[in-house]
Order: sequence, then structure tokens, then C-alpha cells
Amino acid sequence: MHLDPTPAALAALAVVQACGLTVTLAARLAEGGAVQAAWHRAYVAALLLAGISTLLAGLLGPGTCLACGASLAVMVLGATWDPRLRRVRV
Repeated sequence: MHLDPTPAALAALAVVQACGLTVTLAARLAEGGAVQAAWHRAYVAALLLAGISTLLAGLLGPGTCLACGASLAVMVLGATWDPRLRRVRV
């Protein structure tokens, strides 16, 4: 099934993806702080919302699904990648 994307649907997807990336950045910057747990809970909620919107974007066409999937991948990478590159001594 393929639906025609409306401007409102595209704007809603863009807002969800932008908020998800913003929450990912805030959660990374809050590490070690007093509000770390709150931002991590917000990240999990944003990740769930971005995942659902990516699945729904598949109904609008491959271009919107690809854009949402790329944003979702950046969110996951932002949460798991450690830029400090510490060496572990054995």
C-alpha cells in the first residue's frame, strides 16, 4: 500500500526526527550529570517514537522511509559510540 505524502505528514515526520536527534545529543551531553537518568528516559521514548514513525513512513514511499531510517540510525549511533577512545589496560 502506498499513500500520497501530504505536507502535514512530511512536517510531522521532520519534527519527530529533529526532536529525536536533539534528545540524543542532550542525553549524551548529560552523561555524568544530575539529570542523566531523565535524559536517558527521554531518549528511549524518542527512539521508540522515531522507530514507529519510520515504520509509518514506509507507507508514504521509499524516500521518506529512507530519511527516517537514516535519522534513526544516527540516533542509535549517537547513543552507542564513545568518542573518548579510552584504552583498557590489562
